[in-house]
Amino acid sequence: MSAHASQQADSTGPRFSNLLSTVMTLAGVAIGLGNVWRFPYMMGAYGGSAFLIIYLFFMVIVAVPAMTAELALARAHRGATITVLRKSFGLPGRLVGYVLVSGIIMAASYYVLVVGAVFYSAYVSIFRGFTAENIAVYEAAIAAPVEQWMIAIGVVWGAIFIIDRGLTNGIERVSNLFVPLFFLICLYLIYTALSQPGAVAALGEFLKPDFSRIGVREIFAALGQCYFSAGLGAAYVMVYGKFMRDDTRLQSAAYGTAASDVSASLLASLFLVPVILVFSMEMSSGPRLIFETLPRLFR
Repeated sequence: MSAHASQQADSTGPRFSNLLSTVMTLAGVAIGLGNVWRFPYMMGAYGGSAFLIIYLFFMVIVAVPAMTAELALARAHRGATITVLRKSFGLPGRLVGYVLVSGIIMAASYYVLVVGAVFYSAYVSIFRGFTAENIAVYEAAIAAPVEQWMIAIGVVWGAIFIIDRGLTNGIERVSNLFVPLFFLICLYLIYTALSQPGAVAALGEFLKPDFSRIGVREIFAALGQCYFSAGLGAAYVMVYGKFMRDDTRLQSAAYGTAASDVSASLLASLFLVPVILVFSMEMSSGPRLIFETLPRLFR
């Protein structure tokens, strides 16, 4: 353990400073690409605000209880994911733990490339700007394997540096900075998007609930988006649950995290959807939305 981490660790191990820092950190885990590159598309493809209503319903009756349960298990045993599941469910839990951890490692090998591409895109946007002339150069760099891996290695070392700083001076501090910053950026983008001619009308049309389009497929799509967006069942929540204070209300942390995640999805939709509709661009999902549609949108 580094000197920074040792200073904050006591006989019981490091703990979150307070409920707000707990929620900010868990929100930092939950809020991700699923909120930006998947939710707006899902909402548009599965009934508009009718999908949103079902999604909110599942967040309250499924996501919050499931997150509370994961936090409770992690805080009760205060160990690594495999240890928590083994102590809770015996050998089957241990086997599930190995599967989850293996899945996280495989997913991380993909997401570290995506996060690296996001940082590179932010760099291009801030220092060069997206223009009709340089978009082709930007897309070539994003697709170049050597450049991708160099940026990804930088992301990994950045994460290692933050983790080495410990819970309070590293993870909490970064979460308390970047999560509010994300929401402020979204508000600015919403203001800019809705300033475009016809954007408000396009957004109003998009938000109209169409319950005639809601069927079994849409209901399961909302449930799946709920699990995916909140990071349930993937051990992410358990990783931080062991750092929760004994006097922290688990339900409050779960509700705060769910509310932050839903808010992030809605804010992303409010600045992406109207402008995409106004400029008659394709409402795609996945990497294509982030690295093809958005650069052309904000050039």
